[in-house]
Amino acid sequence: MKHCSVHGCENKVYARTWCSPHYKRWLKTGDVRADEPLGRYSAAQTERMSEKLRGRKHGPRPEQWGRNISAAKKGKSNGRAGIAMPAETRTKISVANARERNGGWKGERVGYVALHERVRKQLPHECAHCGSTERLEAALRKDSVGALVMGSMLVAGKERAVRHSLLASDYMRLCVPCHRVYDLSKAS
Repeated sequence: MKHCSVHGCENKVYARTWCSPHYKRWLKTGDVRADEPLGRYSAAQTERMSEKLRGRKHGPRPEQWGRNISAAKKGKSNGRAGIAMPAETRTKISVANARERNGGWKGERVGYVALHERVRKQLPHECAHCGSTERLEAALRKDSVGALVMGSMLVAGKERAVRHSLLASDYMRLCVPCHRVYDLSKAS
């Protein structure tokens, strides 16, 4: 087994006749620094680390930074934590990211689940037949006017062909029992 070419180092050769630590020193600094023992920090590194521990090179951190760091450690992402955004600003942001301007918008290439999610946001929050607010689903109307698209979805582990429309007006909100009855009456 070959040993590192640095005098006094008994480590196995890793690259360019040096062991891994000496080679990594050479990559990082351009010098293997054979006079410094492995696993120890140089005097310059020790000074830099103590400066970091004391604070900043050019004085202590501003107090606001400390508050922001504390908020980040508590799971709050920025210094605006707890400050309510005005409704006008929220509206501007939602309009700026709506539909075609959103990077994730697929238009007519939308999948079955994403389409129902899109439609769900536009439908009322009660069943169109019985008025229930429990276990609601989007149901395709019998008299839908939009072009019906054939798609597929996984049901009980099997692929199943389904029809769906891209228009939210072609759907209505139904609770699960009313949706089952409606689908059975639609089939006959």
